[in-house]
Amino acid sequence: MHNSTATEGRGWDDVRRPDRFSHALWNVLLALSILVGVVIRCVTHLDQGLWEDEIIAATHAVQPLPALLVDVVRNDIHPPLYFIQLHLWALVSQRDGWLVANSVLWSLASIWSMWASLRREGQARLGLTAAAFLAVLPSGVWMSHDVRPYAWLCVLLIWAFHFARRAFDTTRPRTGDMLAAFGFCLAIIYSHAIGFLAVFCMGSYAAALLAGRRAPARAYLSWFTCFGLLGVAALPILISNLLHDANLAGQQTITAVIATLAEVITVSDKPGWVFWSGLVIYLGVAGIGLALRRNRLVAICFVLLPLLVAIMLGFALKPIFKANLFATLLTPFVAIVLAKSCLRIGDRWRSAVTATLFAGLAATAIATWSTREPVTGYLAAARTIRTESRPGDVVFIPQQSMFWGMAWYLGGPHWGSPLAIANPPSPAWQGVYRHLGPRLLTLLHLVPTGQAVAAPGGLTLLIGNDSSSQAAQGRRVWLVTNDRADLAAGFPPDSFGDLRRVRQQKIFALLLNLYE
Repeated sequence: MHNSTATEGRGWDDVRRPDRFSHALWNVLLALSILVGVVIRCVTHLDQGLWEDEIIAATHAVQPLPALLVDVVRNDIHPPLYFIQLHLWALVSQRDGWLVANSVLWSLASIWSMWASLRREGQARLGLTAAAFLAVLPSGVWMSHDVRPYAWLCVLLIWAFHFARRAFDTTRPRTGDMLAAFGFCLAIIYSHAIGFLAVFCMGSYAAALLAGRRAPARAYLSWFTCFGLLGVAALPILISNLLHDANLAGQQTITAVIATLAEVITVSDKPGWVFWSGLVIYLGVAGIGLALRRNRLVAICFVLLPLLVAIMLGFALKPIFKANLFATLLTPFVAIVLAKSCLRIGDRWRSAVTATLFAGLAATAIATWSTREPVTGYLAAARTIRTESRPGDVVFIPQQSMFWGMAWYLGGPHWGSPLAIANPPSPAWQGVYRHLGPRLLTLLHLVPTGQAVAAPGGLTLLIGNDSSSQAAQGRRVWLVTNDRADLAAGFPPDSFGDLRRVRQQKIFALLLNLYE
């Protein structure tokens, strides 16, 4: 077993040993917490359909593998690794439930990984306690129900942390452990657009471990080689980000910062007790982490540093808050800080305090889960159109990801290629296309072949604002837009050519208009 006894490492196993009765009660508490977490994860809201970001992930995943790579580079800010693994999963089925099951499985794997990784360091008791906290943390439950890379990232983070500790909590970094840490960090970078922030925190943690060991220069050279190469590997992702809309927070105020602190625990920005409990949990974990010396390094590098970096960049350059990514980054380390803190409490109070924490976290997680509403409403809108449409109707969806969502539920997962059926390229992409040249454009299928696709029931689906004149040629037109952004911009119109609006219906985040 690897000897992990540096500054923080010496305290990694510095926990109080319980008596026999307390030990039995403790095991019951841990088992109940993990059971509750597993049950919540396995009960999903499949009747709501996939929301916009999930539709994007699913649309990428069902493309043939070579086309998937081009599609992701062309149409997504995120790198392709998560979508590749989802593609392999989707080879079995493209049903919504099966795609959600991918995230459920990765979330369950994160609970196991928390226990298994710490057990490999000789800390099975700490690992089991941290796994129990991870099971009921609201952010851990949330990521299990989202067809996005977050549950997958949580597993990568846990193992990157494990191997980084093994590699750098010593005066002579082990090559095998360092390569493993490098591999997991590289996977993080190529799974999320700002995954490099997690790797930055991991590098800071590894450097602090070496400093605590008073490691020689050659150890720092190994660290520099590992994380320097990871920095180089992140450059293509940073360049790709410049060509896409990152969809990050549009403003940075004290209120927005406070809201982010709550959201990283509950992933909910709705006013109410869930929101405030998230803020209290975050501040409590940060305070406990800083107060207890053996928790301090983890708290600084993984609970405080990510948000401090985001705040500084936000005020200096532009906001980069993405609550779901920050929630994922913090979740395993919040669980570790809570577990380590509870294990330091004496026998008399340990079970009572821990049971209270478990109950509070589970209640918050269940409340967040049970009040989840369809974010977009593609499935409901598609059902309305399918029920009331007539052969020859045109369904006009100007915005790209909305088009993918409606096509998914009106035409099926294999409605067509998002490269072939697409808006004309933006000015930024036209410049890229000129540099690529016609031969590469043809080889990579980057030039759209049309903006319409046929769907069952005699429907024609149209994409792009420039398709409005074509849409107006139909006898009846269903226009699907965003209920807030489009209304604020004075859209939709009262008429399309000779067609007049006869109906307007709000369906969650969508506005459905019918013209005849």
